[in-house]
Amino acid sequence: FNWGNGPAWDSVLAYLPYFVYLYRGDTEIIKASVPSFMKYLGYIRTRCDENGRIAIGLGDWCHAGNEGDTGCKAPLILTDSIMSMDIANKIAFMLDAIGMNEEAEYARGEAAKYRESIRANLIDENLYAAGSCQSSQAMCLFYGVFEEAEEERAFDILLKFVHEADDHIDTGVLGGRVIFHVLTKFGYSDLAFKMITREDFPSYGNWIKRGATTLWEDFLPDSVDSMNHHFWGDISSWFIKCLAGINLNPNRNNVNEVLIAPNFIDALDHASAYHIAPVGKISVSWKKDGNSVTLSVEIPEGVSATARLPQGYRFEDGACERAIVSGAYRVIG
Repeated sequence: FNWGNGPAWDSVLAYLPYFVYLYRGDTEIIKASVPSFMKYLGYIRTRCDENGRIAIGLGDWCHAGNEGDTGCKAPLILTDSIMSMDIANKIAFMLDAIGMNEEAEYARGEAAKYRESIRANLIDENLYAAGSCQSSQAMCLFYGVFEEAEEERAFDILLKFVHEADDHIDTGVLGGRVIFHVLTKFGYSDLAFKMITREDFPSYGNWIKRGATTLWEDFLPDSVDSMNHHFWGDISSWFIKCLAGINLNPNRNNVNEVLIAPNFIDALDHASAYHIAPVGKISVSWKKDGNSVTLSVEIPEGVSATARLPQGYRFEDGACERAIVSGAYRVIG
């Protein structure tokens, strides 16, 4: 902790076992991690200020929109507090999964304290998150800082920030990991794709135009530091979950369930993806044909699958959501 670290980087302690459990159903990694979970929750609380907020490590690092400047627009005290809340929430979920309910209740209480502090000290009466920027607003939406009844108004503020940046990415790595998922949740997958693929600075498309074949560390317009940095890599998750639509274990209680929720965005005429689940390969592809779309899926035996179509689309039987098995389905737009 001499430099760097802090909750955003420490989160691997919870994230690694959480996603192994979510996607593989393995509880052994959770059991092995319990001592570290409890020590960390206790430790991080000691680093909070008098209002229950925390600011000790790296924040929204490598900000995409700052030419030659890695300074963050989202305040560290907000991003660290949000990440501490999320770590505690994930630990509570995992402890419940292995029957350690008393410890889970403690972790849930810690998460609730962070959320209460964020809402009381870092969200104003108009639902602007501290920093008034894409990352702050997107992270509060993604991690559940806002109440459900507040989310539409809070999202309108995020949308304003995106448009003020001329529909460019204006986040660091923490905001960049969530903003596209938030845009999709509120029906703006087309805007997310535009931000990702446009060729001018800053964007992934700009990287490719400049010859990138790997994930780089930053979006500086004329230079680059590390040319092999994974922390902008959640873009792959967005492609798989939000474009092709493969969402494994959507209710977090059965690794053999999948939700297929594709988005047939205007800029693409087809998309495909696969995921290797514990019982086999789940494949999804879709292809436009005039006013209809052919949605093809391969669902291994033992997996329960539901398809949910985006607004404005329906299956031939009129349903927008239905159970599916392997096969090809005609979707009408």
